[in-house]
Amino acid sequence: METINLIEFIKNWENFEKMVKGFEQIVSDFDFWKLENFVHIKSFTDFKIINQKKKTLFILGHLLLDNVIDYLKDITEYSILDLNFGSIGFSKKIWISQVGILQLVALWIEIYEPFDLSSFLSNLDSSGKKYFRINNFDLPENLRDIYDNTDMVSLEEYGFEGWNFAIITTWSMLIEVLRLGELLQADGLEFQIFILNRLDKLESSTFWNIKNLIFIFDGLNFKYEYLIRKVFWDKNLKFITPKYNKLSTILDDYIMENLEFDAQSLKNRLKKSGIEGL
Repeated sequence: METINLIEFIKNWENFEKMVKGFEQIVSDFDFWKLENFVHIKSFTDFKIINQKKKTLFILGHLLLDNVIDYLKDITEYSILDLNFGSIGFSKKIWISQVGILQLVALWIEIYEPFDLSSFLSNLDSSGKKYFRINNFDLPENLRDIYDNTDMVSLEEYGFEGWNFAIITTWSMLIEVLRLGELLQADGLEFQIFILNRLDKLESSTFWNIKNLIFIFDGLNFKYEYLIRKVFWDKNLKFITPKYNKLSTILDDYIMENLEFDAQSLKNRLKKSGIEGL
């Protein structure tokens, strides 16, 4: 399967030039010096020169979503590419975003974490309001062979096909969740794994015959549980997010274990919360 690093893809000039068509303004802490319609954010005073009337593409390398969200209210159409998002990107951001998913939903922003290049490109355009969580992992170019729909894929073809419970996560957690899946299978558990592309669009019908759902999401969880419980009011739900209060390193090789968000830690946390009963 052909794979591609999405961050490197975005930074490539030829790819980037095609991606930005339709956007009237590019705002970034990276210096895309060839663009005439570019606002280079080097300090907070640079935000004052953003044209609120133009369709805008934000590209955040080291900046957090927190740094730009207050400047969005008067822009009608925009997309935000949040590079190096989440725990594994902490060494680039040096902080964790405090913006919750429910806060973005309240602003009518569509929330994506692409699971392949095709889904990213098909959703990236200058219409509406969109936020993309993009991490420094390789993505397949196209996952069409295992699509359930455009917003979610099932990993049933990879041996996860039991119906006792389902683990729902995003691409940035794929490696650790696959490792977690192998550990749980070794204990004789049967379950499914689903990868979300769009975080603000959860359909209960997808899981109509699965009573027990486990959500594993990178990032702070401000009231996201509330949003999910409204959709899955008749299910047994468990939620696992990083333990940021234990954060004591910025080294990529150790940060997931440090946050108790690696595969073995996830298994221990699930066992502690009673996964045997699922």
